[in-house]
Amino acid sequence: MQYIAGNNCVASPSIHPDGNKYQLTGNIEERPVIPEIVIQRINNVIKTYKEIIDKILPGCRKTFQKLFKAIFEEKDHPLYHDTSIFRGEEGRKRCLHLFAELKANRATDLHLCLVCMMIFGDGYDQGHTAKELQYVDPKLTATTESIKADQYLSQFFSESDRQRKIYSPENKGASAQDIKSFREILKNIQLPESVGERLEAAKEFILHYIIHLAEEDA
Repeated sequence: MQYIAGNNCVASPSIHPDGNKYQLTGNIEERPVIPEIVIQRINNVIKTYKEIIDKILPGCRKTFQKLFKAIFEEKDHPLYHDTSIFRGEEGRKRCLHLFAELKANRATDLHLCLVCMMIFGDGYDQGHTAKELQYVDPKLTATTESIKADQYLSQFFSESDRQRKIYSPENKGASAQDIKSFREILKNIQLPESVGERLEAAKEFILHYIIHLAEEDA
């Protein structure tokens, strides 16, 4: 993926900021043909963005879902396209919080690079971005306290986020509530009597395995 500044593309019936509508002139059959490589690049960007919206963002906490949509999708929101909130010392921390949240939900560096392009526009620097992405740790997502203390993140804070398990030094492994929930789920599984004892043993094994995975993730 490559960001190239200083280019613009419009098509009929797009509306110019002055209110006039773009119209086709001349013979449409003689129009220039878009090179195949350009089509491929455009489609790659669309595909990557769609993965963020459909697969990655839904797994994020509501705070970050709302922030992302306010800045990049909701045209009537006061913060729409206001990427200045990611600049400066506090903005960098905010950016790292967003990226850690995305990466914790399986965003790759390619996804994060696209978000960087959307944030920094003509100021996007591929080398600097690659360096900064090294500091994004998916196990160090923002705590509730840091979200509520942030000028912008706090605007989108949802109490449901407080119940979500996040990766942080203060929250490691499976909590007692997690384990209790696992036990309740497994206990409610109905088993045929003929294989009951064997499946009960399997259920207990699954429970311990889930707890083991949670501890490993932390």
